[in-house]
Amino acid sequence: MSGFDRRIIIFIFLFISAHSISSEEGKTSFSFSVSPSLIAGSGFEYVFSTDSHIRSKLDWPLLPAGGLTADTEFKLKNGLYFSFISSFIIPAYSGQIFDYDYLNPYDSSMLTHFSEHKAYVKKGLDLNLNIGFMKLLVEYKTSSDKKIRVSCAPSIGIRYILNAWDAVDGYTKYPPDTNPPSPVLPDTPTISVAGLGISYKQSFILPSVGVLFRFELPRKWKIDLSTQLCPSAIGFAEDFHYKREDGGLKFVDVFKKKNLSFYLYLSAEKRLSKHFSFFSSIDYTSITAYHGKLFAYYLKSGILKSSSSTGSVGAALYSTRINLGFIFHIVK
Repeated sequence: MSGFDRRIIIFIFLFISAHSISSEEGKTSFSFSVSPSLIAGSGFEYVFSTDSHIRSKLDWPLLPAGGLTADTEFKLKNGLYFSFISSFIIPAYSGQIFDYDYLNPYDSSMLTHFSEHKAYVKKGLDLNLNIGFMKLLVEYKTSSDKKIRVSCAPSIGIRYILNAWDAVDGYTKYPPDTNPPSPVLPDTPTISVAGLGISYKQSFILPSVGVLFRFELPRKWKIDLSTQLCPSAIGFAEDFHYKREDGGLKFVDVFKKKNLSFYLYLSAEKRLSKHFSFFSSIDYTSITAYHGKLFAYYLKSGILKSSSSTGSVGAALYSTRINLGFIFHIVK
């Protein structure tokens, strides 16, 4: 049994324990919101040498991207709760993509190739499902006879993230071929590139454990602070290079182990009436997947060209999302 499996079993035991000792009176509630989103960050694509130095790095931007986020939460009287968040990015221009190569075997920090292109995010999807038990930790009254309640909810969850970009137009700066490769210099010739050059798609499956702290404050304010940790992210990436040799190449990267991700979430909510609230939230996602295996295919024929050992490729995603909107409530 892996370490992550053992942690899942421990969290399930905590859920059962929290449920069995919870005795406070509660209410069944349902809440739903749809809000505009602003997402800023970058997806990264890496190729590593055998000594773990970066040979190639592509920076795919979200600077920023607009979208929509839908958030649903269902909580039972006994404290069991379900939450599901779905977020979508609206396809649009998202910044400039930068492609760096470090191919000199004697100087791993030497930039030997560089290119810059317009980046368009073509698809963005984020689905996050969590199940947990909400338990009241403390409740007390202020000097003005107002109640403050602090609750805690350990949880387990699963998250799926998919982002896809196109690189269009731009330019390259490639020095003349030498052995060893020469550096990119200010006077290195610039060659313009027209049309679609690269398409990149990365997806992650993130089983996680987490905890939510909920603060119910006077004047009908509520603050949520939560985190999720995934010590074993599963990833998959596809990279289409349309202008490479033999009609183009397709690279497929698979990430299965020794990866890490975490998620932080903070929201503030003001209850306006029995059924409506106004809220704002911010969250941060960090995903690092460096232990990938590469498969290269000829784009036209689909024939396998080559493959590499585990650890030769990597991917990462770092992003922040801001939401602002209204929540609809049903309480029984």
